[in-house]
Amino acid sequence: MTAPATTESHARCRPAAARYSWVALLALALGCRQAPQITGSYELAGVNGRALPVQAGHVPGGTSQLVSGTLTLNPDSTYVHRQRFQVHQEDRDYPDSTLQTGTYTRRMSTLTFHAPGGNMSGQVAGSALQLSIGGWTYLFRKAGESKTP
Repeated sequence: MTAPATTESHARCRPAAARYSWVALLALALGCRQAPQITGSYELAGVNGRALPVQAGHVPGGTSQLVSGTLTLNPDSTYVHRQRFQVHQEDRDYPDSTLQTGTYTRRMSTLTFHAPGGNMSGQVAGSALQLSIGGWTYLFRKAGESKTP
């Protein structure tokens, strides 16, 4: 038969429990400091180290330039990625755009974007977010921050 717990044995457990509570609070506080809030809108500042606009590809009988873009990270782990282009085709110019939505996951400063066409990877540092897609590196800045690449 086991002896019932005494007041003395409970008293010895309290300091240990208190130490674990402080450790948990400290870990939580440090974790919050190391993983700042990243949600919000980011504006495209440059591609592959060059300022916008950049040559984005060829279209039949013309060319396309990437002129702007945004990446919005929502608190529910969804994202919206927009790109705007100016297309010159034969004797006419016109705007074009793309829109991609999906979800993202975060592990410290690394982001993984789960897109319908395959995953993309990104890195966040302060107000900058770098996104790698198919050999292109896109530099985004938190909306309202400097746009220098």
